[in-house]
Amino acid sequence: METETKKLLETLGLFNLPYAELEELYIRDITQEKDSSFYRRLILQKHHNRVPRLRAKLMALHLESPNSIRSKIRQELPHIR
Repeated sequence: METETKKLLETLGLFNLPYAELEELYIRDITQEKDSSFYRRLILQKHHNRVPRLRAKLMALHLESPNSIRSKIRQELPHIR
């Protein structure tokens, strides 16, 4: 099933998106209070070396966001390791 999912993602063009685009989509889902787990998983699978940068960006976003988004970020941070 994982192989089929990867093939589908490759077909859709999502699996090979550059990190910057994945990060943008991930942050967008967080700020719109949507489920961001899909993009998080892609980032962790393909760009694990960029996780510290992403954590820093989430922390900065946390400082400037309303409470509802702060709550979402607090839920996401344990997953970004």
